Amino acid sequence: MRPFITNIILLLLLHAAVFAQAPRAEWKLNTLHFHIADDESWCLEINGLPELTEYGAHHELPDWNLQETAALKPTCNGRIGYSTYYTAEEYQRILRYAWERRIRVVPEFDTPGHSRASIKAMQAYERRTGDATYRLQDPADTSHYWSAQDFTDNVLSVYLPSVYTFYGKVFDEVIRLHREAGVPLPAIHIGGDEVPAGAWSGRDRRALKEQFINGMLDLAEERGIKLAGWEDIARNLTPETQERLRKSLYFLNVWNTKGIEGFPVVVSPADHTYLDLAYNDSPFEIGLNWAGYVDERKTFSLQPKEYLGDILGVEAALWSSLLRSFSDATYQMLPKGLGTAERAWNAYPAWPNEDAFKADFERFYGIIMAIESARWEEKGYKSAMRR
Repeated sequence: MRPFITNIILLLLLHAAVFAQAPRAEWKLNTLHFHIADDESWCLEINGLPELTEYGAHHELPDWNLQETAALKPTCNGRIGYSTYYTAEEYQRILRYAWERRIRVVPEFDTPGHSRASIKAMQAYERRTGDATYRLQDPADTSHYWSAQDFTDNVLSVYLPSVYTFYGKVFDEVIRLHREAGVPLPAIHIGGDEVPAGAWSGRDRRALKEQFINGMLDLAEERGIKLAGWEDIARNLTPETQERLRKSLYFLNVWNTKGIEGFPVVVSPADHTYLDLAYNDSPFEIGLNWAGYVDERKTFSLQPKEYLGDILGVEAALWSSLLRSFSDATYQMLPKGLGTAERAWNAYPAWPNEDAFKADFERFYGIIMAIESARWEEKGYKSAMRR
């Protein structure tokens, strides 16, 4: 689903700083999907579990090595010499800043795949304390798998009760931070994508998915909160579990298919709205092309009406795997991010033919040239319009 994600704090900071501040109110961007934890890093301080950030996001020399005895090794954008996580206070500052601008924040902790940082951090916690209360991976598991981002040890052992003890603590801390900040918590996003084939070998994979979804629903229902997830969490479930999920679901991100009938969905197709993909095949462009190329014409051409489900909105994602600076981020977002915003608020364009599309796109691009690009230049934002 995603390219090799690293330095998730950069991804989130740039979402908050650019999408909440740089665009004018007319863009109507009203939700920050705050991707906090993945394979490469855990980026939020959790009270009582210091290893999550000291081990899972801290890259001070000489505290890490190839054996990762003291810290995760930096990967891709992980820089050496400073901590890459948000303190509880910093997270609350982002919440308040966003809420003052009527932007909702949905935090995500990707599970049960994409969980290497939390797994390794809790192994470090257990080594320090001797306490297996928050163990996330069974030491007896002999599964062999290779994830989409080339990891062989990033899947939770969802049959362990300690997995739900851990996420119960995480949920409680997030709920507390929102409550103390005076900012509503719309939902906690649990990810759910790309559990690699081969994980949980020797066990009933479908039964384990049922157990996991029901376990996370138990946590959410006990706390009176909603869940969100990538579309993968709603597939291949029994009708009973699927219905239970539907009742507690804020939204599903549809990233790889045309959606799921009967579910609330946010249209997030990689081939149209992943802003980290390169604009074109020039060797001078940053970004990958695993789902094709995405420019402002591609985002503008999205047709949300073609998707199934109760469509709540459209999402643009900026993964930070190839970003090296704030300028890289603005370059990848501007102007193609505006195409996504246009389709979110004008989801049913009248294009009876290609000529109608071209005329509409030229009008849209002309507005960007006449109004937006000058503002970006004035603020010093790098964009694809001024390479």
